[in-house]
Amino acid sequence: MSSKNSSLDLVLLTLGVSLLLGPHLGRRALWEPDEGRYAEIPREMLATGDFVTPRLNGVKYFEKPPLFYWIEAGAMRALGSAEWVLRLPAALFALGGCLLVYAAGRRLFGRRAGLFAAAVLATSPLYFGIGQVVILDMAVSVLLTAALLAFLLAAREPPGWRRRLLLWAFWTAAALAVLTKGLIGIVLPGLIIGAWIVLFRRWDTLRMALQPSGIALFLLVAVPWHLLVVRANPEFAWFYFVHEHFLRYTTKIHNRYKPVWFFLPVLAVGLLPWTFFLPRALQQALAAEGEERQETAFLLLWAGLIFVFFSLSDSKLVPYVLPVAPPLALLLGRVPAGRRLPVLIAASALFLTILAACLPRFDREMSIKALALDLRSRLRPGDVVVTYHDYYQGLPFYLGQRITVAAWCKSELEFGMKAEDVSAWMIDEAGFQRLWNGPRTVYLVGDDRFEGPVASGVVRLVARSGRNLILVNHQPGGSS
Repeated sequence: MSSKNSSLDLVLLTLGVSLLLGPHLGRRALWEPDEGRYAEIPREMLATGDFVTPRLNGVKYFEKPPLFYWIEAGAMRALGSAEWVLRLPAALFALGGCLLVYAAGRRLFGRRAGLFAAAVLATSPLYFGIGQVVILDMAVSVLLTAALLAFLLAAREPPGWRRRLLLWAFWTAAALAVLTKGLIGIVLPGLIIGAWIVLFRRWDTLRMALQPSGIALFLLVAVPWHLLVVRANPEFAWFYFVHEHFLRYTTKIHNRYKPVWFFLPVLAVGLLPWTFFLPRALQQALAAEGEERQETAFLLLWAGLIFVFFSLSDSKLVPYVLPVAPPLALLLGRVPAGRRLPVLIAASALFLTILAACLPRFDREMSIKALALDLRSRLRPGDVVVTYHDYYQGLPFYLGQRITVAAWCKSELEFGMKAEDVSAWMIDEAGFQRLWNGPRTVYLVGDDRFEGPVASGVVRLVARSGRNLILVNHQPGGSS
């Protein structure tokens, strides 16, 4: 295929995916809790100038590495803090993933397969949805895709500068994946590549992959932040490597346990309508011969081992299975669909567009934005904003300030609350009572559990949005 056709395909795919994802990025408010959390951490980085130690509401937050926070902070500094800006990085990663799948599919199986694979990926509900959410999973999925595709293409190349560049791309992408979501950035590629090498006895490929320059590049990218954060926070290493990796995977400490079959329906629905083509795609992959046999086996191992890895974990969330979508899209790209293909693609895009247009209707229930903006207009110097027995993660982001959290201790902030003294704003029940009954004006943000005290006149209702309320202890001006 000519480079001219390839460039045209990339331009058209860029336009198509951008038109699919772009119009919806700013329509929704930030939904609780994840979008609020992953917007607030980079906001605090910008406010404090500390880009080494992530903090959430001023509390050390070591659950994830910082690359996505850095990207979000850069976008906010350059473009502002509108919702479309915050979702732009995830959308750009999603676009990049589609272009990578096209380029690799074209190289492995031909132009039509590459185009079909990119279209399948872009119009899968799981990929489309996560491409418009402020979370880390799209970024890590695309970086894993880049690493694994770079390795697979390098394994096809004879010794020379192309192979060397692809291997450097593999190690760099894996390092960036580690900086995005931890050790899975290298563990998952290592698991897949190792299984493939053993299956086909590609010992020469193992020697090729372990070139010193590639390993050095990986260490150069992945290690410095880890050294800096340990130096600034000696408590980091145990929590991050043991608690957040080993214990998260092997225990139920995060209360995210789901049955082992949890990802089956997630993937079945998340790939619609392409799920119906999967049996044929898998059958074709298993029947492949010659060089294609090794390549389709690599894609099968990629999808299968990641699916099994997360299915066996005691901590499961829907986005975890996203890295399975790119290899399945590449396998689906090989399935002949004839003249029906454009109509399937167009129908999927239309359905997803309609679905995305309906989502802002849930803002009242899913977001704290409306109350936060109302509250922001009322606040005066010296006023205090408190959440009680709860923590709305988007509230400090929309207010542009840290808030006081009373009588609340969940696992995600528990470690950071013990690591240093944050008692000035992370207060207990007694501290809340003193604050509420004191002379300062205190705005309490809570849910409809406070309907009883409101009805009895114990507290004054200021505003409400969906189930969420704003209460105040004194009338503005100081009267009770």
